[in-house]
Amino acid sequence: MRRHRARYFRVLNDGFPAKYGRAIARVADAAVGAYRSVLKLDIPSFYCNERIRICLRLDPSIRHPRLFFQPALLPSINYCVGDVRSLRSPVVGGPHHVYGICHELGHLALFMVSESSSEVDSGVSEAVADFLASSILRRLGRTLGTNAWPDAYEYWKVDGIPDFAAIISGHRRISIPRSKDAFEAARWLFLRVAARYGVGAVARAIRGTRKEGRCVFLGSFKAFRIGDFWNALGRETSTRWLTRHLRVGRLIHG
Repeated sequence: MRRHRARYFRVLNDGFPAKYGRAIARVADAAVGAYRSVLKLDIPSFYCNERIRICLRLDPSIRHPRLFFQPALLPSINYCVGDVRSLRSPVVGGPHHVYGICHELGHLALFMVSESSSEVDSGVSEAVADFLASSILRRLGRTLGTNAWPDAYEYWKVDGIPDFAAIISGHRRISIPRSKDAFEAARWLFLRVAARYGVGAVARAIRGTRKEGRCVFLGSFKAFRIGDFWNALGRETSTRWLTRHLRVGRLIHG
């Protein structure tokens, strides 16, 4: 198994061509810096005195590419593909690699469980990571340029939430989602928060939750109660405004 040098993570490569492994290490390191400079968020890179792993695996038995965060035991980010074609840029039909790495790192910033159990609140957790990753893509582009990925592409234009900059600047309104999907509703909420209170409001709520929220351990990984995040976000915005939007998005009831 090949290892790639990275400042913040252990990148373990089982089958990826070396140029893609090196690119993932470079993107992950640069994303940590972008989270600090854009959102003032520190992405944890150690748990239990071990550097967090990014595990890459190419195996022909894998039918669909998967990039996912695994919180249990020692936290890791895993990228599994069945062939090299899956590593092409999204411009020619591949996955959104650069955004995907930033998204999984966003889970390290804040991972949430429900109020009543230790079950992961996947809808809101995924929306947080989606919002955070979209927030740093432009900065990442200025740091790494189009060559962040071996098959160069302008990821800050084609990755992340469509029209992100226009929405948070107020130049484009986003409609209330009609479905009952928690991910869509939470993403709509975070965009509304950013447009009204700035992108930093969400980041400050994350920092407040990590500082004062009730933690739940998933293996060795520290997750937080979703209610504490809503409370922290209310302090950064307006409790009345936030409660109304949480009800409109069906994220709370009553």
